[in-house]
Amino acid sequence: MSDVSGAMEHVLGCGGGAKESDLASIEESLQPLWRVLPKDGYGRIERRMLRYLVYRHFMRQSSLLVRGFEQTPPVNSSDWASAEILSQRVPAFVESVLGHKSTQGFDLRDAAYVVAALDRLVFESEDALLEEAYQEQGWQPGEPLSPRSLELVLLEYTLRWLVGTNPLGDRMLQIDKVIATTAIPHWPEVVLFVKGEIKSYNRARQLAARVGTGVMSPHYSLGDVHQIVGRIVKGFALFWRSECDVMQEALVRMDTRGTGRVPLSEFYARTLGGEWRFSESESYLRDMGVLDETSAWRGKQVIIPNYIQAASNCMVTGPHYLLCCQGSCGDILAEIEAGTGGPTASPREIFALLQNISAPTTVFDEEATVLSRSLRTQRAEIAAAHRGQVPVHGRLFAQWLHYVFPRECPFPHRAGAVKLLTPGEYQEDYLVTTSEIESHVISARPHNDTNITVPETEWMSQWSTEEELIADYTRHLRSPWWRSGKALGGLAAALSTAAAFRTRLVGLGGKSTTAPDGLPFYGKTHLI
Repeated sequence: MSDVSGAMEHVLGCGGGAKESDLASIEESLQPLWRVLPKDGYGRIERRMLRYLVYRHFMRQSSLLVRGFEQTPPVNSSDWASAEILSQRVPAFVESVLGHKSTQGFDLRDAAYVVAALDRLVFESEDALLEEAYQEQGWQPGEPLSPRSLELVLLEYTLRWLVGTNPLGDRMLQIDKVIATTAIPHWPEVVLFVKGEIKSYNRARQLAARVGTGVMSPHYSLGDVHQIVGRIVKGFALFWRSECDVMQEALVRMDTRGTGRVPLSEFYARTLGGEWRFSESESYLRDMGVLDETSAWRGKQVIIPNYIQAASNCMVTGPHYLLCCQGSCGDILAEIEAGTGGPTASPREIFALLQNISAPTTVFDEEATVLSRSLRTQRAEIAAAHRGQVPVHGRLFAQWLHYVFPRECPFPHRAGAVKLLTPGEYQEDYLVTTSEIESHVISARPHNDTNITVPETEWMSQWSTEEELIADYTRHLRSPWWRSGKALGGLAAALSTAAAFRTRLVGLGGKSTTAPDGLPFYGKTHLI
């Protein structure tokens, strides 16, 4: 028994160990990303990279953001921020195993054990909420439920689950549940979703009864209810995907220049027309990393992918995890990872992969991403000027991807620069006031007027030169490219070319443009 598996059983109690079939299934799911992560000489990853692996897995599988397993730590350190991780049992799991194994590294089976443990703890974290739902409907947990009682208990649970940590919704829930449902967008459709999950579970029970592996009872046990709750939690993101897409489509329509940014004044102007989504205060947007305030010409802008994936748009905001909009950048990055086959790639390889990428430039564009002729001719120059490799999971590459796919890939802020706070945690200042909206709208400049010539450097004004790596890439780099002035100059050329590539794809200002020259590309590199 490994250290990780032993600690898992210690934390979860007897019977907490995962089945071999479950672990094998998790390993299969982790394998594509595991294959390209930087490893030591024994084929193991560091705990910072393990955090990243867990984050990507849960976001891809069910759009869950487990607290404590964010993409980057909330502070500029390698701490696990264990006080934020799920329940009091998980910090013990983290510190006793992940902490002491950090010097040894983690293999694929260790990662599967961690995912299985978190999966189990997320599942068990709903016990208190489910008990409240039982009691509200006049039942005690463990009592068998009739089909009608089951439906009422699950709808009660779902209502409380969606209200989450929202203080306004929680207060309404205490006063009048009918009113509380109005705080949840599309509640009638949510009700149909829950009923659909019940029907799906019933079909599974009937099939098990036919093949002799189960007994079809007219009532539902607590175990049955738990399994349906698991289906609701894991399936809700797919159900809610259309709402995320509608929100993104509304922002894309405001992004007439294709920069992945919307003037804050226009963002707020939509609320005057009855739009209920875009109502976060300026300070809240700033703290979440949604505002770009670096362009003196364009003024304050909302970054579309950062806003879509921000905590304010998470449909479930509980104390242990968030259920959020996923975005399409993960699919783009997965295609690049599949093509590189490793943690690093040359500029030539990256551009070749972009030629064949299947993800569209935006989910609403008809044309797929195609490299321009000028970009193809410059690939040789980029490769010649760039010594070494590009870490695929470094901050600078993520920043580069943002400018290639500005509507899909979020801008990666430096560690510690962004706060993961839900509206309930941000408290009374999370909503913008009517006077603030009117002030922004009145003072708005015509930033989106396509007849105005904007300096080329303005659209990449947020570019930061600081690299951040979440693992030691020494073994995977032919030379320390991030410390090489000549190599950095080569990557600057690549970025300039990428800027030209993007402007031609989206037609900035409706004109054929060239990329800005002399983009600064130097600075500190450190591990986070």
